[in-house]
Amino acid sequence: MKSAICFGLLLASGLLADDATDRAAVTQTVFRLDENQPALFTPDFSDAAEFRRVSSAGTVVISKEPFGEATFTLAPARRFAIQSIRFLTAEVALVDALDQHNGNARVLLIMKKEGADWKLASYKRIAEDKKTAP
Repeated sequence: MKSAICFGLLLASGLLADDATDRAAVTQTVFRLDENQPALFTPDFSDAAEFRRVSSAGTVVISKEPFGEATFTLAPARRFAIQSIRFLTAEVALVDALDQHNGNARVLLIMKKEGADWKLASYKRIAEDKKTAP
Protein backbone atom coordinates (compact mmCIF):
# COMPACT_ATOMS: atom_id res chain seq x y z
CA MET A 1 0.00 0.00 0.00
CA LYS A 2 2.80 2.43 0.91
CA SER A 3 4.59 1.65 -2.34
CA ALA A 4 1.41 2.48 -4.31
CA ILE A 5 1.13 5.86 -2.58
CA CYS A 6 4.82 6.60 -3.17
CA PHE A 7 4.49 5.62 -6.83
CA GLY A 8 1.44 7.89 -7.18
CA LEU A 9 3.31 10.82 -5.65
CA LEU A 10 6.33 10.18 -7.88
CA LEU A 11 4.10 10.06 -10.96
CA ALA A 12 2.29 13.28 -9.96
CA SER A 13 5.58 15.11 -9.37
CA GLY A 14 6.78 14.03 -12.81
CA LEU A 15 3.63 15.44 -14.40
CA LEU A 16 4.06 18.72 -12.54
CA ALA A 17 7.66 18.96 -13.71
CA ASP A 18 6.58 18.51 -17.35
CA ASP A 19 3.85 21.10 -16.86
CA ALA A 20 6.37 23.60 -15.45
CA THR A 21 8.79 22.89 -18.30
CA ASP A 22 6.06 23.29 -20.93
CA ARG A 23 4.77 26.47 -19.24
CA ALA A 24 8.28 27.97 -19.39
CA ALA A 25 8.67 26.93 -23.04
CA VAL A 26 5.29 28.47 -23.98
CA THR A 27 6.26 31.68 -22.17
CA GLN A 28 9.58 31.89 -24.04
CA THR A 29 7.84 31.33 -27.40
CA VAL A 30 5.28 34.07 -26.68
CA PHE A 31 8.05 36.50 -25.73
CA ARG A 32 9.93 35.64 -28.95
CA LEU A 33 6.91 36.41 -31.16
CA ASP A 34 8.25 39.96 -31.52
CA GLU A 35 11.01 38.50 -33.69
CA ASN A 36 8.34 37.49 -36.25
CA GLN A 37 10.32 34.42 -37.35
CA PRO A 38 8.46 31.86 -39.48
CA ALA A 39 9.81 29.07 -37.24
CA LEU A 40 7.63 30.38 -34.38
CA PHE A 41 4.39 29.73 -36.28
CA THR A 42 2.68 26.50 -37.28
CA PRO A 43 2.53 25.84 -41.06
CA ASP A 44 -1.26 26.32 -41.03
CA PHE A 45 -1.15 29.68 -39.20
CA SER A 46 -3.78 31.67 -41.10
CA ASP A 47 -3.85 34.96 -39.18
CA ALA A 48 -0.62 36.34 -40.62
CA ALA A 49 -2.37 39.48 -41.93
CA GLU A 50 -3.78 40.31 -38.51
CA PHE A 51 -0.63 39.36 -36.65
CA ARG A 52 1.61 42.07 -37.97
CA ARG A 53 4.84 43.19 -36.43
CA VAL A 54 4.45 46.43 -34.53
CA SER A 55 7.40 48.74 -34.18
CA SER A 56 8.69 48.85 -30.64
CA ALA A 57 10.56 52.13 -31.08
CA GLY A 58 7.94 54.30 -29.37
CA THR A 59 5.88 57.41 -30.13
CA VAL A 60 6.69 61.07 -30.48
CA VAL A 61 4.05 63.66 -29.57
CA ILE A 62 4.67 67.32 -30.37
CA SER A 63 2.25 69.92 -28.98
CA LYS A 64 0.68 72.42 -31.39
CA GLU A 65 1.21 75.43 -29.13
CA PRO A 66 4.00 77.89 -29.92
CA PHE A 67 7.17 76.80 -28.19
CA GLY A 68 5.53 73.43 -27.59
CA GLU A 69 7.35 70.49 -26.17
CA ALA A 70 8.05 67.16 -27.77
CA THR A 71 7.60 64.05 -25.67
CA PHE A 72 8.89 60.61 -26.55
CA THR A 73 7.25 57.54 -25.04
CA LEU A 74 9.02 54.20 -25.27
CA ALA A 75 6.93 51.19 -26.17
CA PRO A 76 7.07 48.25 -23.74
CA ALA A 77 10.01 45.94 -24.39
CA ARG A 78 7.76 42.92 -24.88
CA ARG A 79 4.66 42.95 -27.00
CA PHE A 80 2.65 40.47 -24.93
CA ALA A 81 2.04 40.45 -21.19
CA ILE A 82 0.86 36.94 -20.30
CA GLN A 83 -2.13 36.78 -17.97
CA SER A 84 -2.60 33.00 -17.86
CA ILE A 85 -1.62 29.76 -19.58
CA ARG A 86 -4.04 26.83 -19.69
CA PHE A 87 -3.19 23.44 -21.15
CA LEU A 88 -6.04 21.76 -23.01
CA THR A 89 -3.92 18.73 -23.86
CA ALA A 90 -0.23 17.92 -23.66
CA GLU A 91 0.18 19.54 -27.11
CA VAL A 92 -2.24 22.49 -26.99
CA ALA A 93 -2.18 25.53 -24.71
CA LEU A 94 -4.36 28.64 -24.49
CA VAL A 95 -2.56 31.84 -23.54
CA ASP A 96 -4.53 34.86 -22.34
CA ALA A 97 -2.41 37.96 -22.81
CA LEU A 98 -2.42 41.72 -23.25
CA ASP A 99 -0.99 43.17 -26.48
CA GLN A 100 1.01 46.06 -25.02
CA HIS A 101 1.87 47.48 -28.46
CA ASN A 102 -1.83 47.80 -29.34
CA GLY A 103 -3.31 49.62 -26.37
CA ASN A 104 -3.27 46.61 -23.99
CA ALA A 105 -5.87 44.84 -26.10
CA ARG A 106 -6.81 41.40 -24.76
CA VAL A 107 -5.68 38.55 -27.02
CA LEU A 108 -6.00 34.79 -27.04
CA LEU A 109 -3.02 32.84 -28.38
CA ILE A 110 -3.41 29.17 -29.21
CA MET A 111 -0.07 27.43 -28.94
CA LYS A 112 0.64 24.00 -30.40
CA LYS A 113 3.53 21.74 -29.53
CA GLU A 114 5.35 20.39 -32.58
CA GLY A 115 8.12 18.03 -31.57
CA ALA A 116 9.92 19.77 -28.72
CA ASP A 117 8.94 23.29 -29.81
CA TRP A 118 5.84 25.35 -29.03
CA LYS A 119 4.48 27.39 -31.95
CA LEU A 120 1.68 29.89 -32.49
CA ALA A 121 -1.27 28.20 -34.19
CA SER A 122 -3.87 30.97 -33.87
CA TYR A 123 -4.19 34.56 -32.68
CA LYS A 124 -7.44 36.31 -31.79
CA ARG A 125 -8.17 39.74 -30.35
CA ILE A 126 -10.86 39.63 -27.69
CA ALA A 127 -13.33 42.49 -27.97
CA GLU A 128 -13.96 44.31 -24.72
CA ASP A 129 -17.52 44.33 -23.45
CA LYS A 130 -18.76 47.89 -23.50
CA LYS A 131 -21.33 48.38 -20.76
CA THR A 132 -23.96 50.96 -21.51
CA ALA A 133 -26.73 52.36 -19.39
CA PRO A 134 -30.18 50.87 -20.07
